Amino acid sequence: MPTPIHDIVIRGADAELLTFPDGSSMHLLADRNRTRDTAAMSVHRSVLAAGADGPSPHHHRATTELIYVLSGTLELLVDNCIAVASHGDLVVIPPGVSHAFGASPGCEVEVLDIATPGGARFEWFRHLSRVANGSLTASPQPIVPAPDDTYADISPAWRSARSTEARTR
Repeated sequence: MPTPIHDIVIRGADAELLTFPDGSSMHLLADRNRTRDTAAMSVHRSVLAAGADGPSPHHHRATTELIYVLSGTLELLVDNCIAVASHGDLVVIPPGVSHAFGASPGCEVEVLDIATPGGARFEWFRHLSRVANGSLTASPQPIVPAPDDTYADISPAWRSARSTEARTR
């Protein structure tokens, strides 16, 4: 039986759009629920407003994450180092590496984020959008758990790099 074309070609126009109060947005393209494949990838395209934070520091034990910068400049945490990636750069984050990212000050950034193997991450992203937009009150225990293979990290280096003082220097 042939694979349906809608499982092969995922139209950008069909992507679910999540918005955030700071002007950032996320287009949900494909995750395990869309591709019907537990070993597939999770793919989303995000636009972060100038200076906006993306995900907080975290790591994955078994997932490789690829971030392709479509436009703008991205500040990255990679373990305890801060790096910058710009238009056309590809960031490959292997399992076990603590990472976070955000738009550079004064510069909107657009990225394509691919995680493999992928999981069902989109409900977590929806949850974050609802909390950010005030339609859901955050609680100490999120109603939706973080995606499989996502573990929070603490990074003084990232906190320092993303502080208001650091961004105005």
